[in-house]
Amino acid sequence: MEGENMIFKKPLDYLNILFRRKWLIIIPTVIGIVMGIIAVNALPKIYESSTLILVEEGRVINPLIQGLAVSTSVAQRLAILREQILGWDRVNQLIKKLGLAKDVRTQEEFEGLVKELRRSIRVKLRGRNIIGISYQGGDPREAMNIVKTITDIFIQENIRQQTMETENAIDFINDQLDLYKKKLKQTEIAAMQENLDNLLLDSTNKHPMVIQLRKEIEAERAEIDQGNYEVSA
Repeated sequence: MEGENMIFKKPLDYLNILFRRKWLIIIPTVIGIVMGIIAVNALPKIYESSTLILVEEGRVINPLIQGLAVSTSVAQRLAILREQILGWDRVNQLIKKLGLAKDVRTQEEFEGLVKELRRSIRVKLRGRNIIGISYQGGDPREAMNIVKTITDIFIQENIRQQTMETENAIDFINDQLDLYKKKLKQTEIAAMQENLDNLLLDSTNKHPMVIQLRKEIEAERAEIDQGNYEVSA
């Protein structure tokens, strides 16, 4: 019986000991929580600003030149986007627009600023046609302005590139059209020359029709020399 009572009392004894020494557990726990809060508040705050851009594959609206415009894909543009945005000229442009170098005194400090921006700016492909641009920094307003400016740079570059592609396609069509008109005009002159040769078989150089036809041939050739390839009606 005595042994059974001792076994029965052991759990209660442990609880009593734990209750009497509860401050040995509570105090370290409270200290740990307080130290954690202090550590979190002491750490520098990092803010992130980000944006998503939906980019359509390059298309030319005019069906006449839709098959001729060579548009670069989003994947190809993304491959060069980092250099466009984070290249020296682009980052320098970003710094000037936002006045980020107002506290910079030396060239070494400026290069450090450029490296910091390149490290903090991220450009990622978030989907087939979705590009994500983000920036992390200690100033929330500055982070927002940097992302906005980067986005503006990308959009302006994208519009410029699309416009250039369309203009190149239109220039190509105009060149091909001029070439076609020139060949057509040359064919017309060849037909007129054939008529003149046939006419001279039964006529002289003084014949009015011969004189008129020669004038027309000379006029057509002069127009070709001047770059006028319009065919006479």
